[in-house]
Amino acid sequence: MFYVVPAWYAQKDSEDLSGQISRPWYEPARYLDDDMTGYLRLLQEHGQESQLILLSYLPQLDQLLQEEALYGLAYWSVFDVLQDTVDAPQRFLSFRDLLWPERAEFVYTPFLVQVRLDNRLFARVEFAAAGNLLWIDYFNNDQLFKRLVYDARGFLSSQITYQAGLPYCQDYYNLAGSWQFRQYLQDSSAKLVINPVHQDRFKATTYASIKELVVEKLTAYLTSLTAGQKFLVAAEARNLDLLQDWFSKHQVALSFWEDRLSQATLTQIKGSLTRAKLLLSNRPLTWKKLENNQLPATNLLQAVGDKGTEFGKSQELAGVSLYLQLDGLDPETRTSLLKLLLAQAETYSGYDVILVSQEQDARKREALKQWLNDYFPDVSSRLQLRFPASSFEQVSLLQQARLLIDLSPNPNLKLQAQGLNLGLPQIVACETPYVDHLKNAYIIHDLQELPQALAHYLTRLDYWHQALADMVMKQSQYQGLALIHQLKAELDK
Repeated sequence: MFYVVPAWYAQKDSEDLSGQISRPWYEPARYLDDDMTGYLRLLQEHGQESQLILLSYLPQLDQLLQEEALYGLAYWSVFDVLQDTVDAPQRFLSFRDLLWPERAEFVYTPFLVQVRLDNRLFARVEFAAAGNLLWIDYFNNDQLFKRLVYDARGFLSSQITYQAGLPYCQDYYNLAGSWQFRQYLQDSSAKLVINPVHQDRFKATTYASIKELVVEKLTAYLTSLTAGQKFLVAAEARNLDLLQDWFSKHQVALSFWEDRLSQATLTQIKGSLTRAKLLLSNRPLTWKKLENNQLPATNLLQAVGDKGTEFGKSQELAGVSLYLQLDGLDPETRTSLLKLLLAQAETYSGYDVILVSQEQDARKREALKQWLNDYFPDVSSRLQLRFPASSFEQVSLLQQARLLIDLSPNPNLKLQAQGLNLGLPQIVACETPYVDHLKNAYIIHDLQELPQALAHYLTRLDYWHQALADMVMKQSQYQGLALIHQLKAELDK
């Protein structure tokens, strides 16, 4: 059994445990796309028993896991315990099933539903990506005074009360709609009060912080586990703060992920790292940071991409598409690169270019769209600009491509691992654990080398087949049962 502890928190570099990471369906977001989703898929695919331990408030958890194609996962959620909603059944809840004033008028917009009363805004209904109820905001004289937050399983999870437009307190409910505890949000001490009706479920009547309440229930759960369990923990300050005292009782591997690690974070968690049995990372730069901080680590480089179900199938596609990663490129390089790619297109009877960015900021997305319209208005039919919202969507785009091109000096290693797992040759600007020059990738140091790199994989079928063979060998190093056995062996030492 592997106990997997992710770092699915709403805010980075914060102590907050109760912020909600889910957003309305029309707002771009990548919620769970990290190393932990990769580990969970790997364990599932090879029949390894695992269980999530969740330390943050995730009322939309079931929906978020579905978006990452993670089905049937066992999990223990501290907020389910706190709210008395463990093993809550799935049920359908429509906003029309709720009680509304008789004169309420429902106005359907492309994004949400407005509820108007006497020609004034009364409520605003927001939905998650699957169309389920996310939350409802209520207004008085056009000012927000209440938000009802719903669980993806179909019940009211919490209520946020506002004063003068600012969050004042949050009540957390059980399945019967009875509040279990109240968190005051404006006071920096974030005082919590227990509902006297449910006092028997808690040790105290008040708590200084949400962390104190979480620790109470987490301690009870961890105490129930037999010593020597295998833990796979996302290296993040909140996780380590809550779990470090238990490291000596279990076999703990800490996993570093590029989006979570900063020098400030590393300094903050340094004392906890020495207590873990194994440190994992998919980036050599991380090892340098660990070494610079004089932290011992087992050098286990880990691929965390999804296992490819269509390995090597892109050569069978009727047309040719190139997957171009935009992130990490300055505007001048980005423009020169695309111009060069389009100039080379006729050499290979034309190809389409799928331009991809994981950018979440709406303004930056619009800037990319405007850049494309300004510089390449005459070839728009051969260009697709896409912003994948999940690993599943990103893999779907990769499956349409013949080549993956990522010339960022700091490449996206999750993307490289996905390309490796799909048998997709790559053109890159630097060496990483997942690419080898003239094997599964062509490494270039100047844009003028791009035509030669394209020719290498688009004109010679023998080079393509050699790349596939190399990728099969490389996969065996980083994925599948071999990796699981290696991880187990290191923890059992």
